[in-house]
Amino acid sequence: MTVAVSNIRDMISDEQEDLVKAYIETFSCEVEKDDGSRSSLNPDIEHFLKANAIQFAKMKTAVTYLVFDVEDGALLGYFTLTHKALDIPAEGFHGRLKIR
Repeated sequence: MTVAVSNIRDMISDEQEDLVKAYIETFSCEVEKDDGSRSSLNPDIEHFLKANAIQFAKMKTAVTYLVFDVEDGALLGYFTLTHKALDIPAEGFHGRLKIR
């Protein structure tokens, strides 16, 4: 399987927001159980992509990358990167790690 990764911000800036929304709607974290019923593995993951990813990309708060199967165009998954600074107190580190 060959995959391609596309940045949502790039797609939106190319005026393809409707295409992004269409792909996002196909994403699901559901799995089929042995009895034939379906359940979501992680509804928060699905909710973030469908409700927040485009807005966060527009605000430049976080950038989401969609991962596609090149052969059939299926949306396989996504990952999101944010650039918010974290303040981690030094006492939270183990002895091997030192802040200079």
